[in-house]
Amino acid sequence: MKISEAQIQNVIGIYKEKKMKKNPEIFTNTHVILHNTSLLLVSLDLKRYHAKYREIPTVRENLVQDLKNKIQSGTYNIHGLDIVEKLMGREAADLLSDISSSE
Repeated sequence: MKISEAQIQNVIGIYKEKKMKKNPEIFTNTHVILHNTSLLLVSLDLKRYHAKYREIPTVRENLVQDLKNKIQSGTYNIHGLDIVEKLMGREAADLLSDISSSE
């Protein structure tokens, strides 16, 4: 399953909110420097992961071709349980996202 750009931005937003709640503004010089260094490291990590995400093609040609071949040959079968599992997984992810953003 591919993770959408919106989902990544949502996770980044939640991460930033939780980080800010755990680390309120610190006024001493030493703590500000440490806090800024920590933010810089997080920022570098996010940039690295975002670059890796950008490398994933929007359309994965091998999967599309495989599906086309199965559909054309009549061997593409979807089981009801697979559909239910995907729907429930999506609902669970949305619910967790809603809960996290309301905290």
